[in-house]
Amino acid sequence: MKTPSVVRYPASSISRSINRSLGAGVAVILLIVSSGASAPAAAQLTDLLPIEYVIPPTRYSSLELADLEGDGDLDLAITGLNVNGSPIVGVFLMVDQPYLVSAGQNDPYIVKEFESLNVAAPGVAYGELTFADYDQDGDLDFVITGLVDYVDGFERINEPIVHVYENLWPPERDLEGWTSPFVKRFELSGLYQSAAGWGDLDGDGDPDIVVSGLPAIGAREGVTRVYRNDGDAFVEVPVELPGVKWGDVAWGDFDGDGDADLAIMGDASDGAYITRVYRNEGDGTFVDIGLPAPGLAHGSIQWADYDNDGDLDLLVSGMRLDPRLMLGVTLVYRNDGGILVESGHAFEGIGNGAAAWADLEGDGDLDVFLLGTSEALGEPVLRIYEFVDGGYTHVLDAPGYRFSALAVGDYNGDGDADIVLTGESGQFTQFQFLMNWLNQDCAIKWYPFGLTPACSP
Repeated sequence: MKTPSVVRYPASSISRSINRSLGAGVAVILLIVSSGASAPAAAQLTDLLPIEYVIPPTRYSSLELADLEGDGDLDLAITGLNVNGSPIVGVFLMVDQPYLVSAGQNDPYIVKEFESLNVAAPGVAYGELTFADYDQDGDLDFVITGLVDYVDGFERINEPIVHVYENLWPPERDLEGWTSPFVKRFELSGLYQSAAGWGDLDGDGDPDIVVSGLPAIGAREGVTRVYRNDGDAFVEVPVELPGVKWGDVAWGDFDGDGDADLAIMGDASDGAYITRVYRNEGDGTFVDIGLPAPGLAHGSIQWADYDNDGDLDLLVSGMRLDPRLMLGVTLVYRNDGGILVESGHAFEGIGNGAAAWADLEGDGDLDVFLLGTSEALGEPVLRIYEFVDGGYTHVLDAPGYRFSALAVGDYNGDGDADIVLTGESGQFTQFQFLMNWLNQDCAIKWYPFGLTPACSP
């Protein structure tokens, strides 16, 4: 039986790397996770390896790792307010150029470099950028939502947007860098304090869009809108769904009937926080299933099959209203034959940030990654729970961020989950790229001259 132990990194042990990232430069940090005797030898180390990429930190952010061009590498997209308080959007392409990292040993480690890609889209904050291949041509397009604030000529543009961009890969490269492969195709009704998601609403094989948020600066009531992908247009579908702000939305076919159902959380129009799942009836209507969940906002909601039984389960994490202002709540709902039941797994709840399911150590199970605070004014933390012997076990705490975003994926192809996070800590806006060193022998997959390390994850 594998018995994980919790590894806690004090803020002082990380400050030497992240303090160098308070401007444009940012730190990529090597993450070591201890899992007792069953773990690889490297998991017994407790040092952190800083690697610097030039990626701007943001707060009120979104992050996504995705393979934009189908080359097997994970590229990175980021939005939010930068250190100057301006909304930005950035896409960074992983390229076949060596980035040497010294770990205090004889031979340097070799990873790939990130290069900035011209996006040709306005920067946003209080929103989201998320990818899908909406035109089914084999590369990833994106929808972007949030608040823009820029000057066009003599006019200041400060308004919410929802724009859809097509990917016309490949980009061209000139002396100034990469040109943009993205072209704006659709302008939908704008939202901010918003979330967006792709899913197949009508079972026709192409991704449709759901967005939620505030429709105008000064508006108090949120809206939720669904757009059907008709190939040459996104057509708004009249649906009866609660409007939310400061929330999240996620498509998932939890009942296995071939069309995507919808999970929604956030601050609803009447001031109450909600967490709901709506069954897609296939005729343009959605029915509230009555999920026994506390109302949450300022967090994440995600579908995945964590127990490997072939159906989608639900992870919800966010803040609930409390006499102490707000408290973090994290819950997993298990899908039992199309009925979502609270799993009973115990978590120290986190909100004011993000949550994700991913395979930390490459064993085929989905672990839980949480970023944010346990109370409204609490200390921000990155917290990881490993799925072990049918339950979730707390294995790591590290300093985290509030008003934050989180993305998890196997950045270096070694079979375990690496972590990207950005947000606010104290007076600073910061960014970290955490490279998971659990599978040490496989941790550096790419060598520029055809050399490959011995790999046995």
